[in-house]
Amino acid sequence: METPSSPPFDGPDGNEEHPGSASSSLVGTTSTRDEEYSSHGSEIDVDSLPHQPNGMRAPFLSSSPLPDQMISEEHFLKLNARFRHNLSIIREERDQALERWQQAKRINSRLIEALQVERAKRAELEEYLKPYKSTEIAHIPVWPLPVPLAPPPSTTMVGEDEEIATEDQPFGYLYNNPLYQGYELNVNIIIHRVKTLIENQCLVKAAMLIEEALEKAEKLNYIPIYAKCLYWKGRVLHLQDRWQEAAKAFLDARPCIGRYREGEELKQWLTKYEVYIEELFYEQELEIDRATRKRPSRGLCVPAAEMPHTP
Repeated sequence: METPSSPPFDGPDGNEEHPGSASSSLVGTTSTRDEEYSSHGSEIDVDSLPHQPNGMRAPFLSSSPLPDQMISEEHFLKLNARFRHNLSIIREERDQALERWQQAKRINSRLIEALQVERAKRAELEEYLKPYKSTEIAHIPVWPLPVPLAPPPSTTMVGEDEEIATEDQPFGYLYNNPLYQGYELNVNIIIHRVKTLIENQCLVKAAMLIEEALEKAEKLNYIPIYAKCLYWKGRVLHLQDRWQEAAKAFLDARPCIGRYREGEELKQWLTKYEVYIEELFYEQELEIDRATRKRPSRGLCVPAAEMPHTP
C-alpha cells in the first residue's frame, strides 16, 4: 500500500507570503503612510502645502512584486506638477478675492459717510423750507389800501410839472408756499391778458383764458381771488350779450369787494345789472318754493301725523 500524501492545505503553501518577507513589509509601510496622510489631510492648509516637488516622492520601487498597483515616477511627476499648478491658481484666486473684499469694505465705508452727509444736508434744507411748505394764508389783501402808496424810488422826472412812474404797485403773495405763489402768479398773468383781450374785443380767446384762470384759482383755496376771476368772466359775458349769465357771474363775484381793485369796479356793475339780478333772485325763490311744495311721489310711505284727519 502507498502511503497517502499530506493534504495540500494542511501546511503552509509555497506561494504564501511570510510575515517577514519584503513584499509584506512594503505593503505595511505604504498602508501606514497612507493612513498617516489621510489622518492629517483635513488639517492641512493651502499655504502649508509644499511649493517644491522635493516634499513629495513617488512610492516607486523597482523590486516591487505588484507593479500594476503602483504608479510610475513619470506619472507621479505629472500629477505633482498638475497639483502645484492648481494650488497656485487657488492661492491667486484667494488673494484676488481678499483684495476685492477689502476694496468693497472701503467703498462701503465711503458710501456710508456720503449718506450721512446727504442726510444732514437734507435735514437742514427741510428745516429751512419748513415755513414755505405751509398751506395757511400769510398775507390777506386789502383794497382800498389803508395807507396810500408812497411814490416808487425809480420815478423819473420828465419836466418841471410831469412825472412818470416806471414801477407798479408792489405785489404780495397770499402764501409763503412757492407752489401756491406760482398758481397765484399764473392767475394774475392770465387776468392781465384777459383784460388786454377785452380791450381789443377778442372775446373767444378771453373766454378760454378766464376758464383757465378759474381752474388755477380754485387750487388756491381762497374765495376772493376766485371771485376776482368771476368778475372778469362777467365782463366777457357782458360783451357777448349774455345778460343773465353775466348777472350771475357779477353776483357770485361779490367776495372780492374789499380785497382787490376789481371789487370797486364790481359795485358799479352790480348797479347796472340790478334789474337782471332781481330777476335772478325771483327765479331762485320760485325754485325754492317749488322744491318745498313738491308732493311725495307714489310708493312712498307718508307718516300718519301728516295724513289728513278723517271725518
